[in-house]
Amino acid sequence: MIPNKTIDTLRDRGLRLTRPRRIILDVVRATDAHPTAAFVYRRVRRRLPRVSLATVYRNLRMLAAEGSWPSAPTRPACASTATPARTITSRV
Repeated sequence: MIPNKTIDTLRDRGLRLTRPRRIILDVVRATDAHPTAAFVYRRVRRRLPRVSLATVYRNLRMLAAEGSWPSAPTRPACASTATPARTITSRV
C-alpha cells in the first residue's frame, strides 16, 4: 500500500502514478533492507514481465529525487541477492 503522502507528492510535481511506478514503490517499501536496482527489477518482473531495467532505474532515480526513496543505503543490501549490482545514487 502506497501512502497518500507519496501519491500526493507525485501528483503535486505533475507525475502520474503509473502501474510500473506503483509496483516499484510497492517492492521498495516491502523490503527492510536497501534494495539494489537489480533486486527491484527481479521483483517487479514477477508482476510486470515486460518492464525494462531502464524503467526501474529511471523510476528509482525519480523517487530518490522526490524523497520517496532514500538514495543512499541505510542497511546492508539484501542478503537474497547473489549477484553484485550497483545501487542507485543521485547526483547533486
